[in-house]
Amino acid sequence: MMRIAAIVMAGLLVAGCGDKKAKTAESADACMKMFVDAIGSGDAEAAADLFDYEAYARAHNEDWDDIATGQRNEIIGKIRADKTASLKAQLGSLQGDLGYTSAGPATGGQAVYSVTANGVPVGNVTVRQTGKGWKVTEAFGSGPA
Repeated sequence: MMRIAAIVMAGLLVAGCGDKKAKTAESADACMKMFVDAIGSGDAEAAADLFDYEAYARAHNEDWDDIATGQRNEIIGKIRADKTASLKAQLGSLQGDLGYTSAGPATGGQAVYSVTANGVPVGNVTVRQTGKGWKVTEAFGSGPA
């Protein structure tokens, strides 16, 4: 009986975890600054925390709303781990004096920025407004996964 209770409690803890690492920003510019600051300091995990994993997972799983919460959390956790590893691999080419410029004003809840390292263009980053704030949806040619 104790073992069943422990399993049930563990399941509830996992199901209740949600996307607690996810970070958002109040504006497109603030999101971009957080992202570039994280990359510039070599913190791939902090940069990865700014991605919108739920939107990505929802777009790639048509039955997302039917998937149990715990399983959704596992899917998001896997996507986040993959993105963190990908960003870690890219950090070497993203060092130096990082800067960014907006490609124009945010329209339709989305903004695109051009990122430079030591004055040399290294790629674009797209941020999008969500119900929770601004999040990164694409960076340097790839989305969350």
